[in-house]
Amino acid sequence: MLGGRIEQNAQETGKGRAALEWSKIKNIVLIILLTVNLCLLVLVASQEAHSARQRERARENAVRVLAQNGIAADLQRLPRDISLSRLSMERDREKEAGAASALLGPAVETGQGGTVLYTGDRGMIHFSRTGEFSATLRAGAFPLGELTAAEHAVQTLALLGFEGETVAVAQEKERTVVTVRQLWQGMPVFTCKAALVYEGGALIAIRGGESYRLTGSPVPSGEAEPLSVATALLRFLEGLNKLGGICTELTDMTPGYAFTPGLNDPVTLYPVWYFTTDTGAYYLDAGTGTLERADRS
Repeated sequence: MLGGRIEQNAQETGKGRAALEWSKIKNIVLIILLTVNLCLLVLVASQEAHSARQRERARENAVRVLAQNGIAADLQRLPRDISLSRLSMERDREKEAGAASALLGPAVETGQGGTVLYTGDRGMIHFSRTGEFSATLRAGAFPLGELTAAEHAVQTLALLGFEGETVAVAQEKERTVVTVRQLWQGMPVFTCKAALVYEGGALIAIRGGESYRLTGSPVPSGEAEPLSVATALLRFLEGLNKLGGICTELTDMTPGYAFTPGLNDPVTLYPVWYFTTDTGAYYLDAGTGTLERADRS
């Protein structure tokens, strides 16, 4: 009996030692894994910091090249690199009808194909396949109330599914014209703007020929554009020389989208850098690096 107890104690002691050894091994493995992960984290952080320094040096060099060509630019006001995908958009007639009803109340639809007109108690609005739209509104149907014209314009366009930001407010005799630029997921769409006309304390019209909107909901259709800020600045200078443009200061550089209005679906929205200078504004296609003139607003 005594021998059996001794053997049992020995087995239990052996099991305890084995468990202790296994616990030590697990702790060692965990320490090794943590050390490896920490080393990888440090390596990734170091590489990212190195890349950030390289991008910053590239931006500084690009600003220096601009200065050598007589164009001043404030490095601190320039944006950081950003990647935007090309987008594809098809016309959504159901959303148009919903937008017309939201603005006018119950509306009657007339027309077909490229241009459709909606008429209701508050006025009329037409939508074109190209994105152009306009409205003539009943006097007093859209009073300003306690809002400024700029605030009212943004809120009114929201009824149409047009998220926007005010870019200009101009006085034309008895009328105030508010220009609002459309946003898509917070990014400006530079070719989509609306000109809203106010008179007598109320909105009376949305001008055709000056007002364009997204005709549907854009979806990604391509890879993110790789054109960096530094490269865009150099392409801007190159394109400016080709266009024969002259400026002495680059006042702003903003990423966003643009598209060429057309009659065919789908429409492609392409990422652009929008340059504002002391003499005018320009679009730079973020994919091709092609520069073209734009209006100041």
